[in-house]
Amino acid sequence: MMQTQPQQHNPKTGLSKLSIWCINHSMVCVGLYICLVSLFFLAFPGVDLWASGLFHFGDEASRPRTSRSCAMSGTLDRFLSG
Repeated sequence: MMQTQPQQHNPKTGLSKLSIWCINHSMVCVGLYICLVSLFFLAFPGVDLWASGLFHFGDEASRPRTSRSCAMSGTLDRFLSG
């Protein structure tokens, strides 16, 4: 009977090689990510309009703030500025 040696597994799979490369070249990866996301939204502009519609509440954005909300934002500004 012939003895076989167990196969050695290469711990660096494709995903781990990509992860190591991204860690070593982080600025390139960020630039590629931004380009890919931009290309997606350029190719499918309806997705961008749909996502912005989730945050649009009709004419509420064009209304002036009430005096109470103005006063509260002033208090917050004073608190944050010291």
